Amino acid sequence: MILIEPTGVTIDGVAQAGVLALAVEEAAVALVEERGEGGPYAVFVDSPARAVRVIIKQEVIGTTLDGPRSGQMVDVVARLSASGAEAGAKSLFVRGCVLEVRYDLSAKVPTRRLTLAAVSDDGAESPVNIT
Repeated sequence: MILIEPTGVTIDGVAQAGVLALAVEEAAVALVEERGEGGPYAVFVDSPARAVRVIIKQEVIGTTLDGPRSGQMVDVVARLSASGAEAGAKSLFVRGCVLEVRYDLSAKVPTRRLTLAAVSDDGAESPVNIT
């Protein structure tokens, strides 16, 4: 898992206030495992497919109900800088489908958690681009 604390995030060109964290998670799917007769452990494992999820956690600021909705395709751009300076800063771009929008109202400051399934342009290239 790659955890990034971005200096700025936009979703479909709209700046997002209060972003606390952005995480990119990758998991093996369509796993192939083979076992031999010599013991209980796998002798071959392959993962021909991967699923990439992007999670954005942000403070709920204001009273607006605007924002992405489940099932919506969105473009996310995040500015990444280790020290907050422009020197050496990078940009992360990912297109994805919003799988879930959740709110945590139990904390002193309410938060919103967006979960996206990242989508590759051609299925071969990573859906997450960092430049």
